[in-house]
Amino acid sequence: MHHIVNANVYVDGVNLLGKVADCSLPNISFKQADHRALGMIGTTQFFSGIDAMEATLNWSSIYPDMMKIFANPRKVIKLTLYSSLEVLTAADGVSEEKKLKTEFHGTVKGFPLGSFKPGEVVSDISTKIAVHYLKQDLAGDAVIEIDVMNNIFKAAGEDILANYSGNIAAQG
Repeated sequence: MHHIVNANVYVDGVNLLGKVADCSLPNISFKQADHRALGMIGTTQFFSGIDAMEATLNWSSIYPDMMKIFANPRKVIKLTLYSSLEVLTAADGVSEEKKLKTEFHGTVKGFPLGSFKPGEVVSDISTKIAVHYLKQDLAGDAVIEIDVMNNIFKAAGEDILANYSGNIAAQG
């Protein structure tokens, strides 16, 4: 059994320890195109791209140093989430721990100022990020890499778009 208990977020190499209450990584959703032709008894679907990706950071408070970074919707923000994947067995308990590293780059979709109520901690300080680059490694092994702007899509190190990229490149 695998188990992840906690994580730590960095922005542009700066540790956000204690500043981020939680982080929701993008859900990778594959676009599908319908295909139907003569002689087929039905319709099927095939991969045709990747839907827009979004990450969310929920802040534990308002931090002026971070607000200065996240206030600019035209600046690409580079975030890294580190966590430790524990491998659990019935015989040994935690038998192994592996580093899970997720990098994602994108631009801020909005700028939260919080929700203020008397006698309560400021809440609803959430930043959504339009993600255009995502890379995840487990113990140094590539899991997935997506770079929307550069047509890169790798799964377990395999270049899924190798032929496609060659086919749409200018030929000399």
